This record gives sequence, C-alpha cells and structure tokens, in this order.
Amino acid sequence: MRFLRRLGGYVGRHWDFIILDLITFITAYYLAIQARRVIDISIRHDELFIRYGLVALGIFLGVDIVMRNLDGVMLRSIPKEFVSVGQQMAITWAFYTVVLFLLMEGHYYSRFVYLLAFITCFTGILIARILWRSVIKYGKLHATLLPKLVVVCDANRAQRVIERVLLGYYERRYEITGIIVNERSKINYGDHYPIVIGLGNLVSLIEDDRVHDAYVELDDVDEESVVIEELLQAGVSVHRSLGDSKLEYAIQYIDEFSSHTVITIEGPQISWVNKASRLWGTITAKQQQRKL
Repeated sequence: MRFLRRLGGYVGRHWDFIILDLITFITAYYLAIQARRVIDISIRHDELFIRYGLVALGIFLGVDIVMRNLDGVMLRSIPKEFVSVGQQMAITWAFYTVVLFLLMEGHYYSRFVYLLAFITCFTGILIARILWRSVIKYGKLHATLLPKLVVVCDANRAQRVIERVLLGYYERRYEITGIIVNERSKINYGDHYPIVIGLGNLVSLIEDDRVHDAYVELDDVDEESVVIEELLQAGVSVHRSLGDSKLEYAIQYIDEFSSHTVITIEGPQISWVNKASRLWGTITAKQQQRKL
C-alpha cells in the first residue's frame, strides 16, 4: 500500500511529463520505422515492430517509475537533463536488448530501427521536456492552473521553512499565497509573499484565496493539531514535517513535497471531485479579476 501511495504521489506530481514522454516516445519510434522505409529498406512483419515497440514503451515507463526520473525535473539544468534522460534511455535499451535476445522472433527485428529509435527517442524526449518546462515556468496557461499553497510555521523558524519550500518550488509548481506565523518576527520574504500574524487568521485566508495545499511545521503539538484539523475541515491537503503527532489521521502517508520527505494528511472529504471543483473555482476567479 505504501508503494502504491508513493507511486500515486509520483504520478500525480508529474502526470503531464509522463504523458508527454509517452507520446514523444511513440512518435519517435514511429519516425524510426518510417526512416527505414524512406531509404528503401523493406520491412517485413510490420506487426512485430509494433509489438516490440509496445514492449519498449512499457520498459521505458517501468524504468521511469523505478528511477523516479522526473523528480526534480523543473530544477535541473539542460546538461543535467541530458544526463538524466540518457541514463533512463540507456537502462531502457539494456533491458530491451535482453528481451530481443530472449524472444524467438528477435532475429527478425531490424538493427537499423533498433539504433535509430534509441537516437530519436532520446533526442525527442530531451527536447520535449525542455520545451514543456519552459511552458510551465513562463506560460499563461500554467499561471491560470497554478494550485495555491499556504505555509504555517513558527515565527522563529519561518526563514528556514520558506527556504526549504522554495528549494523545490518549481518542482511541485505551487503559488505561495501566504505565510502564517504565530507571532511577530523579522522575516525577509515580506516583499514577495503576504505575511499573516496569528494562527486565528488561517480560515479567512483559506476562504479568500482558495488554498489547495498547506505546509505545516509548528513546535507546539497541540497548536499544530488544531491547525491541521481546521485545514482538513476546509478540504485542504496538509503536508507536515516528519515528527510526533498527538492525532492519528484516517488518511496519512509518507510523501515527497518540495524535495523533502513529509507526511501528507487528507480528510475523507478530499476527493478528486472536490479538488477539481476547487481548481475550477480558481480559474473562474482569475477570469473575473481580468474582466474587472
């Protein structure tokens, strides 16, 4: 069950890149087959190439999930992305080679397609990831669909908490809508994010800004429990730092958030329908603001 939850979290974070990778892989593999035809090399057993292409696609997806290759995709430089995609493709083709060797029909397979498909898939996936990452960072569509995050923490540790959240800010692609602290303190992020003093203002901030997720890190366990309960009742998914808690929540699991391991807590009322409705509310609110 824990593996399935982690897998679900991974897919949920990177579903767009996963779909993009699969579409690019299929397109690049198809182009490799067509290239063989263009140079007047006849292809026999067309169904065999399709069947083996699906095998390669399945291996590629399995390697991606095991390696968690897309974790940190928004933070990697182009050279690091080149290495990351290269590693995934190399492992995929290594397993693919074993499959071709073991299957009885492997000798019918084209070495030209085998080599060219590796090149086209590697190049296509690398370019597609870089382009989509640019769309996510700078595109207007992303700004419209961006889920909102509120950070709740002790005033004396706000600086460190925000720096940790910002470390993986683009990976999870949240808009930080506010930082709620329990008392006044010197915080250097006031020019960038709204700073709210007092945990009692939590509910009003959530209602006004349609918050989807919250990161909570408080020293006082009683204080933390009250905050988490309020967030869950409002239908917000909560990510808390690892540590002891006074409450046992019905739905909680180890997750990754902003490049850190956390405990994600969800109330029974948080469903895909609710999340979709909150997302739609965010979109319509932004549209109304533009009209004004």
